[in-house]
Amino acid sequence: MDCHPRAAYFDQVHNGVYVRMALILSLLGLPDPITDRIVLADRAAPAVSPTAEHCHNPRCISAVEASCEALKTKNDCCAYCGQKL
Repeated sequence: MDCHPRAAYFDQVHNGVYVRMALILSLLGLPDPITDRIVLADRAAPAVSPTAEHCHNPRCISAVEASCEALKTKNDCCAYCGQKL
């Protein structure tokens, strides 16, 4: 490809294999075959729930788009922009 001594094409491709493997294992909920741990299990998404309240931030997507309902986090904040509901 390239004779430049600092070219890292193959190193980057090799490292990308492990990232793709971790993503696939995470999406399928499968354990890592080496450690037998569920990949990214400790990185759960924040809990949100639909609310009848609307976000008061005029720049928030839930205030602009009719199809986006406001989602409230457990801190009573908008899940999209973080503004207090």
